[in-house]
Amino acid sequence: MTKFTFIFNTTFFLILLATMCLKAQTIRGTLTDAKTKQPVEFAVLGLFQAGDTTQTIAVATTTSGIGGKFTLNSLKYGKYDLVISMVGYDKKTLTNLVVSRAAPNLNLNKVDMSSSVLNLDEIVVKAKREFIQAGEEGITVKADNNISQQGGSALDILRNIPGVTVDNDGNISLRGTDANILINGRNSALTGTSRGGGLESLPASAIKDINISTNPSAKYDAAGVGGVINIQLKKGVKTGLNALITLGASNRDRYNGSLRLNRRTDKFNWFVSYDARRNARRVWFDNQTDDFTRSDRQSVIIQDRDGDRVDINHSIKFGTDWFINDKTTLSVEGLLGTQTQDEPEFLVSRFGTDRTTLDSTTHTYNTEKEDNKVFEGALIFTRKFDKKGQKLSFSLSSNFGTELETQDVTTNILQLNSTNIDSTALQRSANNNTNNITNIQLDYIHPIGKKMKIETGYKAILRDMNLDFDQEIYDETTQTYVFSEELSNEFKYDEQVHAAYVLFKGKLKKKIGFNFGLRAEQVYLTAKSDNTQNIESKYFNLFPSARITYRVRKGEFFKVSYSKRIRRPRFRLLNPFRDISNPTRIRVGNPELGPELTHSAELGYNKVWSKISFIPSLFYRHTTNVIQRFASFDANSALVFRPVNLGTATDYGIELIVIGNLVKWWDFNASYAFFNREIDARNSETDLITSNTSWNAKLQSNWKLSKNTTLQLTGNYRAPIIRAQGTRQAFHSIDLGFRHRFLKGRATFGLVLTDIFNTRQFGFETTTSEFTSSGIYKRESQILRASLTYQIGKRFKTSIKKGRGNRRRRR
Repeated sequence: MTKFTFIFNTTFFLILLATMCLKAQTIRGTLTDAKTKQPVEFAVLGLFQAGDTTQTIAVATTTSGIGGKFTLNSLKYGKYDLVISMVGYDKKTLTNLVVSRAAPNLNLNKVDMSSSVLNLDEIVVKAKREFIQAGEEGITVKADNNISQQGGSALDILRNIPGVTVDNDGNISLRGTDANILINGRNSALTGTSRGGGLESLPASAIKDINISTNPSAKYDAAGVGGVINIQLKKGVKTGLNALITLGASNRDRYNGSLRLNRRTDKFNWFVSYDARRNARRVWFDNQTDDFTRSDRQSVIIQDRDGDRVDINHSIKFGTDWFINDKTTLSVEGLLGTQTQDEPEFLVSRFGTDRTTLDSTTHTYNTEKEDNKVFEGALIFTRKFDKKGQKLSFSLSSNFGTELETQDVTTNILQLNSTNIDSTALQRSANNNTNNITNIQLDYIHPIGKKMKIETGYKAILRDMNLDFDQEIYDETTQTYVFSEELSNEFKYDEQVHAAYVLFKGKLKKKIGFNFGLRAEQVYLTAKSDNTQNIESKYFNLFPSARITYRVRKGEFFKVSYSKRIRRPRFRLLNPFRDISNPTRIRVGNPELGPELTHSAELGYNKVWSKISFIPSLFYRHTTNVIQRFASFDANSALVFRPVNLGTATDYGIELIVIGNLVKWWDFNASYAFFNREIDARNSETDLITSNTSWNAKLQSNWKLSKNTTLQLTGNYRAPIIRAQGTRQAFHSIDLGFRHRFLKGRATFGLVLTDIFNTRQFGFETTTSEFTSSGIYKRESQILRASLTYQIGKRFKTSIKKGRGNRRRRR
């Protein structure tokens, strides 16, 4: 915990320093309409030095609050001019206001505002933020526009993004391969020990944008063969005091609620949010395995698993931005989260000589509970210089997560052709995991002339993880639980990634842009396990990146890009411990696993017309040392799944994205990807080669039923796709969302039905010379959710920023 001491001490010092710098002098008053005498709320007030005719640098700014009241704080003694602006009112200026030792607190009482027909200086420009926006780096997804996932989680939003797939375990892939998941540009404990579980606890309402780059520049981590998915969280940027309250409920006792507060002044932006969710789902898993290597009565295994999962999540996000001056900002952010899970499960296993002759049965009852906690803290410093475009930024973040999982398992072996119990086995376990990730990052941008700049920086990612698994078996003789050294294990994982990069960006003439970079990464990895030899590994790699864009005209450009990527084996894949929660299907890690490397190339095009946008791209990937789980039987005839480096994989195909707004009442976005995959594992222990053609498609359609009412339909389909030993089956689903705004846009009611036809399920088929295995995994996905949101404070953004003039336009 010493890694957090610096962040806490720095935060306390900054708050103390800011408090000591505050002075008591104020100017206050109340704004009223000159005719109606009603209060004028959310007007923008800027205070300038008396006689300042330019009025470009404000001494202080604020907005009128509820009842039209306003206060300008922390003023020095002197004379001031007060400028008041509000849409629909004439601009009002009060001159030569005196703040002195004799009268340090000036009360203007009531200040009348005169209405006007039109005030061009204060027109607020509003524009719809499309769900998907394309740029040179990749695409940006606006989470607020995804109506059909209101009240859901981060995983629910990711399921509907082009190119992104979320499997039954919550693992996320981009164009079918591993992706690097970041939170606010940083590696997070939410994506550490339990990637799916962490993001499932993150509410969709907390997300602002999701940035996706399949060929990121050398500035970004090289991890993630498929690219980078960066989830940007909301933190509030509106001036004045603002609040957003959300309440939601779903069938089967699912509830969620959140409160977001934001207070922004000329010097500080304070924000805090609280989210709570209760989620309950049933899960089913059916599996059948035929063992061709055996001729006895247990060559066929049929299993049916049925369970419930109840999650209760609480999270608090808080922070402040301190605008030290026009060019320097210091930010402190923090996140606290807790998650409890209750997962009772019932497994029926039937054994026989064929699928119609089953003569042995076991019933397994598993009471599983989890208690997870996470803390994250970040310190971010940004400094701009007098030279336009020159910038220095530094960030230090550290997060710490704990996960305690306990299981009580009872296995009943039934008598042949009977429901009577022949024998019973009892066992229990505790899996105590800790996960600590620290990020240190320094970035510098230096312009070279007017059209070029160089970017360089350093980043360190320090991971420290510990998985401590204790297994106890009940001894009928002593009538006590006995610790099992053979089944217990402690696995300690230490990884350091040190990276430095240099990037050249610029333009040749007016139409051609370029981005060339090189990233160097050094990795140090150590892992210790009770039952196997220690793992020590270190390796160095260079990761070049390149992108060239050609702008035909405004809204139309071509781009060609290349990057080298890496997928490092994570600790769960390296851990040699045997997971025997299902004795017939065992998972085990591989300490000899090496990283896989990918060369990725892409040719893209972007064209924007008045009512439609077209974004096609051709892509190619070649991967060496492909990591996949490989299944084989052990000496006890249990099917063991072990990750191995298979060989090479080649993917190539086309992805099409179309965004349209053909009429005022209807808009849509659609994506389609068609690709071929070939896996060549002839140089490994598997000695096989396989290939297939696959595709996936997603569609989101919005109908504007009225000015404030929108209906949204979202559908997606993924065709079967090959793996080394078989195929992942196709899956498809359709979601329906409804949103209505009322109370002048401050309140929003949402109604969502996910997976309308209850078709979202994941299946697999595996066929080898030794066995065949097939199964279907399904989580309860047909869910009806209702939500209500109410906003307090400003609904538009017009502010006088210190040193940036007195008008600001907002899209």
